[in-house]
Amino acid sequence: MKQIWRASLMLTLAVALTACGGKEQAPEEVPLAAKSLRELYPGDMARADAIQVVDGGTGERKLYSDMQQVRLWIDSVQDIVLVPDPNQEDRNGYLYGVTLFEGEESRMSFTPNSAGGHYRIHNEELSARIEALFAEAPLEKRDNEHDGIEIKPENDQYGRRTTEIKFRIENNGSEEIAFGTDYAVETRSDGRWLPVPFKDSVAFPDIGIMLGAGDYYELTISSNQLKSTWKEGRYRLVKSFYRDGRPVTLASEFAITDS
Repeated sequence: MKQIWRASLMLTLAVALTACGGKEQAPEEVPLAAKSLRELYPGDMARADAIQVVDGGTGERKLYSDMQQVRLWIDSVQDIVLVPDPNQEDRNGYLYGVTLFEGEESRMSFTPNSAGGHYRIHNEELSARIEALFAEAPLEKRDNEHDGIEIKPENDQYGRRTTEIKFRIENNGSEEIAFGTDYAVETRSDGRWLPVPFKDSVAFPDIGIMLGAGDYYELTISSNQLKSTWKEGRYRLVKSFYRDGRPVTLASEFAITDS
């Protein structure tokens, strides 16, 4: 049976070579395409929860794991399109190297002129955004009050069976503030604040809320929206506000006990 199969294969190859003038043709190379970082990312870029940036000149490293800081930066670069460099010869050195993580797993690395395993034409916009991020300090500590805006939980700690936790947002300044319905929940683990994922079906209404000077607003978070139940530990609600167009991100901590 194997001999018949081999004979058939040899006959097919012979016919193909004869049709091509008896010469074997080299396989056609598929040209590289211009792609955005979102398209180059192996999966859902929204799942990245940490960014490491390395200064190629000094070797200095910075790790960014604050979810709001990570999310805002990824949102600002994910649609930047990187064009393939016609010259794919090896080269040394880079300005900045960026690695995106999901948990402890490295998911994607890139520089302003390389991504997806190939060299790209240097992208000034991406380079500027990486440089701007590197100039920022990684945010681990967030206050619960700034510029007259304060957010605090109804209680400092809750049991694991708690399904709803209420927060009070107060505008103690002299001007109104604006914010949306979205928020993030983070938990403290191994010295880092890590995001607590929402269920895939959860979507926040695209509604703007205006809070006047001296007013307050009550926000309720539900554990039913989270992919996992509460576990004993430290948590925080992270929420962004805007005053005169300037963003302010605050965090309000609470504890979950085993009771």
